[in-house]
Amino acid sequence: MVSAFLLIECNHGAIESVLSNLVKLGPEIIYKIAGTQYDIITRIHADNKDRLKKLAAEIRDLENIRSTLSLIILTH
Repeated sequence: MVSAFLLIECNHGAIESVLSNLVKLGPEIIYKIAGTQYDIITRIHADNKDRLKKLAAEIRDLENIRSTLSLIILTH
């Protein structure tokens, strides 16, 4: 099992729209945050590194996402 935190910056006023689309992709945890460049932090899991990259790419391609930062978790 491979995991990562994905920090997401949304277009202005689009956080709720992005959140509803994220729920459909099934990340483990989703947090709305304030006071940083990023609006949402999510934790994603996959069976292997390639699937994790694919899931991160699917999230990046969602409408109203301006940018992302992926942080791979090496141990847990």
